[in-house]
Amino acid sequence: MESANINMSSSNSNPYLIVVGKKLRSLKKKLEKIVKIEVHKLTGKDLEEEQLILLANKQGIEKSITDLEALKIQLEEVAKQLEEEEAKKFPIPPTEEVCIETDQNFGTLHSTASQYDSSVVDSSTEMFEDPKLLAV
Repeated sequence: MESANINMSSSNSNPYLIVVGKKLRSLKKKLEKIVKIEVHKLTGKDLEEEQLILLANKQGIEKSITDLEALKIQLEEVAKQLEEEEAKKFPIPPTEEVCIETDQNFGTLHSTASQYDSSVVDSSTEMFEDPKLLAV
């Protein structure tokens, strides 16, 4: 399941996979249309010239779908390898707590990526709102 998620993220960002995916989707729609035409043909309905041409191209469309699906798998593998190589080049450091010391008016600010000490922020904003302190 995890590899499927990686492949999905690759296919969402890789322009080659996007193009192949669009072409596959288009060919699959044509194949669905051909199947519907075959059903009409089996029920004895007369087919138009365009429908007959589509029926004649069924094997070519099926071959194209098979080829593009194989190509897409190979491109997904290459995209996954490239993502892994990029991740090795630029590793994301673990989140650490940051401590910044300031002057006496502000105290010490302790912060992480996801949270902060709201009392420090509240006291600093009060200082800016106090007209006596602004007059300095």
